[in-house]
Amino acid sequence: MKKVFNYLTLFLLPLVLASCGEELVSKGTLSDSITTQGVVTMSSESCSGFHYEKPPVDILIVVDNSGSTIDDHFAQIKNQIGNIISTVSQDFDYHIYVAPLFDGANYTNPTNPRLKKYQLLISGDPTTVPDYNTYITTVEELYSFEVDKTQNNSEHGIKRVQALIDANKGEGKIFRPNSNLITVMISSGNDTSPRESGGNSVTELKNQIRNSVNTLNPKIFRFISFVPFTKCSDPFTPGDNYREVSRYFYSNLPNEYKNDPGQDSRNLCTGNYSNLFEAVNNSIHKDLVGHKYDFWMINPNPTTIEPNDIILKKKTANGSLITLSANESNGFKYIGYTTKDTSYDPGGEPKTGHMVQLFGTARVEYPDCIIAKTRTPTEYYGYVVLNRKPDVSTVKVEINGNEIPQSTTNGWSFEGYMDTINIKIKGPNNYNEGEPKIIKSGYVLKLNGSAIYSNSDTINVYYRPADL
Repeated sequence: MKKVFNYLTLFLLPLVLASCGEELVSKGTLSDSITTQGVVTMSSESCSGFHYEKPPVDILIVVDNSGSTIDDHFAQIKNQIGNIISTVSQDFDYHIYVAPLFDGANYTNPTNPRLKKYQLLISGDPTTVPDYNTYITTVEELYSFEVDKTQNNSEHGIKRVQALIDANKGEGKIFRPNSNLITVMISSGNDTSPRESGGNSVTELKNQIRNSVNTLNPKIFRFISFVPFTKCSDPFTPGDNYREVSRYFYSNLPNEYKNDPGQDSRNLCTGNYSNLFEAVNNSIHKDLVGHKYDFWMINPNPTTIEPNDIILKKKTANGSLITLSANESNGFKYIGYTTKDTSYDPGGEPKTGHMVQLFGTARVEYPDCIIAKTRTPTEYYGYVVLNRKPDVSTVKVEINGNEIPQSTTNGWSFEGYMDTINIKIKGPNNYNEGEPKIIKSGYVLKLNGSAIYSNSDTINVYYRPADL
């Protein structure tokens, strides 16, 4: 008699089910084909974040108000000052202080009460200057702002800059500690102190202003001079002393600021003021603030992962890779699929996914990156469910092409019909129900001992139905 077998291969969710029920060879011979899904390995790289903050920028602009220059140049220069204000005001915490070069007999004396007369202060946050309202304070007022026209044979512009800074520096003042301090000298002449009897040399002037500024510990300090380079016309006089001071402070700038071919000097003789303030604008850099993290999202997918097989590597700024260990001293701890604020400085940055907590030197700071490798867990199955009652004596079970014997130790056994059964188990020799459950109903074969099957396995069951 021809034997009639039912062929069954099981593929279990989250597996891909393929059951065709085709009749093969002859009438009454059935075939089902099912294969379990393999372990899925996932790899990702993600990097720490940053943001830009408005840096404090304090700009002092000292404008020549001698009668020889004020009418011809100040109107145009005021427009350029207005351009600076409109540019700076968008992105920076700024104080812009405009003062005349000459302001009475004691215009270089820091205690001179006239140091605030005729002076314009524009601030992004007026609350940072308690006596803000004692100044001219609006951009509109700038365009009608005039200073006393004064004839002077002596010009002590470098000391004037120092006096203005000394009279207005400190917490709550115009010139703040740790600010970006930029001074701009606009003059048709030269500082005359070095050639006067009892005057200071240029070296002494440089040292004096440096010592005064250093008490503020500025991030950068620039002394930008807009002066004649030659005696191009009366009453212009080459501003060589101002230019020397500009070159001196320019040479001490960090390299990233040394992008000015004029070394912080511009030629007033050109009469072209549209580009005069490029050096000022180029001086202002936003502050990049890197973020710090003690939690990290390693996989956004809600699929279950195997915690014991997480591999984390931290990539540092120089490109080196540091393997992180699973420990709570200088390593990481897996805390599950959750939502967590990942940054502790400045805080926030909530993420949802599989999350680890970072400890000690494993914590991440900008510009560090984390390379994470995870995988789905190994799944184990202890049962095969048939749609029809088998003739047990004809059952043949194969796993990956290898025949499995009928045995209650390391083979299969027939359990009969069950309305519901979770075919997934915890693992070898652990028949507690595995998660997530896969519920079936039908005629059950139990796989015992080493006969259980797992990911990427193919199960074939051949049998003759009992009712044939």
